[in-house]
Amino acid sequence: MHGDKEKPELTRQYNEGYKVDLAEPHAGPGGCDEVNEVKLWTPLLKTSSAGVGNASSGGTPASVGHSYAFGNTEEKARRLNMGCKARGQPGQPFSHKTGHGYVKAHRGFYHDAIFVKRNNFNLLLRETFGGGFSPTAVLKLRRLARKAARGSVDRTPHGLLAQVLAFFLCPTMQSASLSLLCEA
Repeated sequence: MHGDKEKPELTRQYNEGYKVDLAEPHAGPGGCDEVNEVKLWTPLLKTSSAGVGNASSGGTPASVGHSYAFGNTEEKARRLNMGCKARGQPGQPFSHKTGHGYVKAHRGFYHDAIFVKRNNFNLLLRETFGGGFSPTAVLKLRRLARKAARGSVDRTPHGLLAQVLAFFLCPTMQSASLSLLCEA
């Protein structure tokens, strides 16, 4: 099922409070629903963050795209969509290098889908400049490709998912990024 910003009630059964990009009923482990959020983000930032945050609200996502693939996008996208648990004690700044320090709990857009409805959630993250898909997105797309190769029934309206799969199989990821940007 393809989500619709204009009609969030179409996907409310999968996640309350935030529209779902792509839902697959009973496609997850043990027959749970699969909920997929497709994100196309740029790794270019106007400002950068060390990720330390402050004493009261704890650590924040760090801008480390100069050192790691998806370093400017994945941590922010995961926190925004999946949320994060509190850790550490207030007052001690968070260090991404050591993994120690305070991080304030944050409720993500898909809290209901993940923790209340117990759906399987996939963040399908793509960067605009040919960085390709995040490792999680690659695994999901490979699973879908294997499923399609086995001749499984495809109940998905051929829209976004078909386009994403076509882009994944495309020889140049730069043309895929350009195509996704043109449609956005």
